[in-house]
Amino acid sequence: MRKMSLALCACLVAPVVQAQNPRTVPVDGHQMRVSIAGTSHARPGHPTVVFESGLGGRLEGWGRVFSKVAEFAPVVAYDRAGVGQSESDNQPPTPRHVARKLHGLLAQMNVKAPYVLVGHSWGGPLIRMFAALYPQDVAGLVYVDPTDMRSEEQQLEYYKARGHAAADVPTIRERRRQQFRASGPEMQVALDLEQTYFAEFRALSAPPDVPVSVVMATRFDPAPWAGEPCAPRDCHDAWVRLRIGWLTPLARQSSDGTFTLTTKSGHDVPQEDPDLIVWAIQRVVTSAKAGR
Repeated sequence: MRKMSLALCACLVAPVVQAQNPRTVPVDGHQMRVSIAGTSHARPGHPTVVFESGLGGRLEGWGRVFSKVAEFAPVVAYDRAGVGQSESDNQPPTPRHVARKLHGLLAQMNVKAPYVLVGHSWGGPLIRMFAALYPQDVAGLVYVDPTDMRSEEQQLEYYKARGHAAADVPTIRERRRQQFRASGPEMQVALDLEQTYFAEFRALSAPPDVPVSVVMATRFDPAPWAGEPCAPRDCHDAWVRLRIGWLTPLARQSSDGTFTLTTKSGHDVPQEDPDLIVWAIQRVVTSAKAGR
């Protein structure tokens, strides 16, 4: 039976700490920076937790989440190629390339499947791609306030909810593209995918039916809505309503999915509400173990 719960959570915020003992590992001739801990918990068939950061995010961004999860499971965090202290491999960091690179890194380190993948922000689409390419290696998925991959209809609905006329949407989208196009290769890839309304992802096969946790941040902040036609609170509430509709399918695709809203945190949930993320990961790890 399909089961999905909707929870409203406000957890204590723990201070950020550094990841443990980072080192570099050669992958396809380029050095990648990685941190691994909790190896005493490794057992055949039990999952290793693998963290995937948001756009430009370094492994330190997982902070206290990394250390706490290492208390009950093996954990891996890393800097993607060209990010942080990992060397660039001079390839466009498309989700497909990133997934293949991560798969190679785990093989090089002899970190055997299965994996529970944890993706924050842009890391959400990245772990979705990994699950599509290597479904047999995936034991669970944890989406932490992930990037929503909007269809054309959803994008139009979003801008209309902000008070914009439909005829203005192409101009607004192009202005945004020009504003961020110089923000690095990962942002350029994200903008290119957004231009196609994430057509590559819509063509993917269904993800494996593994335990899933989705965490969505809902704390109100008026700043992002400054200058919009709608009042900041109205903009925020409309955005929350739309994102719930866009993100709940990630949990519903699983026969063991949980969808959690947190009012405690803004987008940087791993640092602002780490205990919630630890709980979401532990739930998936426990379910994955029980299913094997």
